[in-house]
Amino acid sequence: MMDPKWLWLSVLLLVEGCTWYSTDACREDERIGLLQLKPFFNPYNHLRSWVEEAKDSDCCEWERVECNMSSSGRVIGLSLNYTRWTDDGRFVLPAKDVNASLFLPFKELKRLDLSGNFISGFEKLSVALGNLEILDLSENYLNDTILLSLSQLSSVKHLNLAGNFFSGSNLGKGFEWLSRLSNLETLDLGGNSLKNSILVHIDGLSSLKSLSLWGNKLEGTVHLHELNNLTMLKNLDLSWNNIDSIQSSNQDMGSQLNLINLKELDLSYNLFNDSIFASLKAFPNLKSFLISANELKGSIDMKELAALTNLEELDMSINHLNDFVAHQEFKSLRKLKYLYLDGAFTNGNIPQSLLKLVEAFPSVKTFSLQDNYLNNTMTTTHQNKSLWSNVEEIFLDGSSLNNNILQSIGLLASLKTLSLFSCGLIGSLPHQGWCDLRNLEMLGIGNNALEGTIPYCLGNLTSLQIYMEEWIKFTTKSVSHPYRGNILEYMSGIDLSCNKLTGQIPDELGNLSEIRSLNLSHNNLIGAIPSSFSKLKQIESLDLSYNNLSGKIPTQLLELNSLEVFSVAHNNLSGSTPERKAQFGTFDESSYEGNPLLCGPPLHNYCSEIESPSTIPTTLDDEGEGGFMDTYVFYVSFLVSYAVALLVVFLVLYINPYWRKVWFCFVEGCITTCRYSIVGNFVELYVFRICA
Repeated sequence: MMDPKWLWLSVLLLVEGCTWYSTDACREDERIGLLQLKPFFNPYNHLRSWVEEAKDSDCCEWERVECNMSSSGRVIGLSLNYTRWTDDGRFVLPAKDVNASLFLPFKELKRLDLSGNFISGFEKLSVALGNLEILDLSENYLNDTILLSLSQLSSVKHLNLAGNFFSGSNLGKGFEWLSRLSNLETLDLGGNSLKNSILVHIDGLSSLKSLSLWGNKLEGTVHLHELNNLTMLKNLDLSWNNIDSIQSSNQDMGSQLNLINLKELDLSYNLFNDSIFASLKAFPNLKSFLISANELKGSIDMKELAALTNLEELDMSINHLNDFVAHQEFKSLRKLKYLYLDGAFTNGNIPQSLLKLVEAFPSVKTFSLQDNYLNNTMTTTHQNKSLWSNVEEIFLDGSSLNNNILQSIGLLASLKTLSLFSCGLIGSLPHQGWCDLRNLEMLGIGNNALEGTIPYCLGNLTSLQIYMEEWIKFTTKSVSHPYRGNILEYMSGIDLSCNKLTGQIPDELGNLSEIRSLNLSHNNLIGAIPSSFSKLKQIESLDLSYNNLSGKIPTQLLELNSLEVFSVAHNNLSGSTPERKAQFGTFDESSYEGNPLLCGPPLHNYCSEIESPSTIPTTLDDEGEGGFMDTYVFYVSFLVSYAVALLVVFLVLYINPYWRKVWFCFVEGCITTCRYSIVGNFVELYVFRICA
């Protein structure tokens, strides 16, 4: 008889085996169902892992398939977006209906993405997708006729119908049906052909929290009071239309706008003028207001923004503003943190001051002022130092500036980000003030015409570290990119590229142990590459190309295991390239080209055995960095020495008659000997030819 403890162990193993079998492998009926979907969604072999031959293949491991591995093992998500396109991005198949009954095997399907497949319709949609919560049908060929079927998907919470052919031509029997979706929280109808009347027909979606109507045919005055039943609405996107005004109340009925929970309002790319500010009183809880690319002109009185007491983000980019009129006795927008005015001050005849903007928005932490004319004085003084105490990020890329902001850079002690790419800055890069920027995390002043040496104090900015939220693109070559987002994401670093900086690279830059990018390319820097760069343990991009650096590449750089981009091209470096191991084994010839005295792989200029990196003692690396003579210095010193020696000889012959006589006799004797030697050789050759 089996021991009880072994019996229990066998039962446990059996249960565990059944559990493993049921959760770690997909169901056979769902595997067959996926293979039945494959012909429609795989005309260009995008579903390569969906194989029919291998019956033991786990469909939960197939691409674009998500299963509930914690319990049932059933398929809960399918991402079949853009599968009917060629690899080069062309769509060559005609629009086609999908038989929704093919989704019947997936009883627990919650997320379905069919966007970008030019689907023209469905059959038996509601029957097949009864448990669906997220449905993305954007960028297809759908129109109003599908709305009745969609209205039966009672479990859907997020519905994306953007980029289709909905026109609202059958509104009474179309979008009103969507009111049956009592759980719907997000609805995206952007990129269609809907008109103003759409608002009254979606007023029944009382659970809606986000509504997007961007890129439709809304025009003139929009009556937002028609959305009064959407009391839970938090996000409203009306951008990319032709709206010029908002009616927030029904004058006939005497009712006021009831969107008290609205947090984000996007009116970008419309036709609004300054009168829009009077309508903002209806949105007391608004946190984000975007009104870029409209018809705002002239001066903006800050009192007009007084109603937005909870506003945190304001975007007025791409307008025609002159200035903001602030009032000392009237403080508004106390919670505003992020201000975007890119391309808002484009009239060069009206001088604009950064200082006045800071005075008008004293609570703002992030100023994005790219592509503007800000050529009025920007000097900061100790008297107005307190105004800058909240400023943490300034983006002025592509703006027309003077250099005053750099002359007083030390007063911006709270600054974390300073970006001045392509601002036309000229003159010397000031050295004072940089040591005071203890909070600086990103510095970009590339693509200007700054001169002078690199401030050694940049090596004391130890707060440079990785910091990520939302999005931003930080340059690692000499190209300026746009920045966006509430809390910006960037790769921390320093970019001083494309200037006229001279002198040596400060050893102190090696103290920036958390930096991710260092770009000093396209300058006139000289000297050796500091071996202290080996302490940049987090560095991912190091560009020192197009300078006049000399000496050997420090072997200590092999310790930089995070390095992905490395370039010392077009310098005067010598010796052998670093040993091709770890990250340095991935760099090609372009990382080292333009250094005539540099040898070793991946260059085609091979080193001799003496120069081989395997035989060079590592103790000599530091000496070799600055000890190898620059070819340019060598040639210059040789020519100068030769000229001095020649001048001394002539001076001696001119002063001393005796040595002059001896020199002339010596030269005459050499000439006579040479002449007789040549004549003798000629006669000998002539006689030889005759005798022969």
